[in-house]
Amino acid sequence: MKITPIDMADYLDSEELRAAYLKLALESGNAERIERAKETIERSRL
Repeated sequence: MKITPIDMADYLDSEELRAAYLKLALESGNAERIERAKETIERSRL
């Protein structure tokens, strides 16, 4: 069985989901996670 990574940007297809994803990152307090979430959200808009 082969496991392949997923890109969350493929699943953030509404502003509501993007906001929830960013909220979770912000709640973590982890600067790297917040930055990664922002980058993922930007990719999801392409």
